[in-house]
Amino acid sequence: MGVFEDFSRFLETRLEEFLRDNPHLELMAIEEQLYEQEEDVINLLAELQAREQRLKDQILETAQDVQRWHVRVDKAKKANRQDLAKPAEEREAALLRQGNQIWGQMESVKQRIQQAIALHKQIQQRRQEVKTKIAEA
Repeated sequence: MGVFEDFSRFLETRLEEFLRDNPHLELMAIEEQLYEQEEDVINLLAELQAREQRLKDQILETAQDVQRWHVRVDKAKKANRQDLAKPAEEREAALLRQGNQIWGQMESVKQRIQQAIALHKQIQQRRQEVKTKIAEA
């Protein structure tokens, strides 16, 4: 493997020398890298926003389930049926815990969305700086 490592090191050295001698090409490579990173962030942002929407839908669905079970609890209590009221209350409580858990997941996704937006802005700013340097070169 020594020959391949030596050859690889030789090629890397030659590439670095070439890029030093041609800074505009290095800037173009950096711009391309930033473009790819921007595309990745845009895709991540779309995925996170879709996940956020799914979580919102789950929260609404869970809230509707809680309302239905709350009505059942009230009916059972009004009918003086503790044998039905207690399991209904337990189900309602379980749904509330589930809703809180989903809410926490949604908050986490929202934070990740904000981080992705900030990263996207940084990448755009860096790309603009590189474009300016390319124009100067």
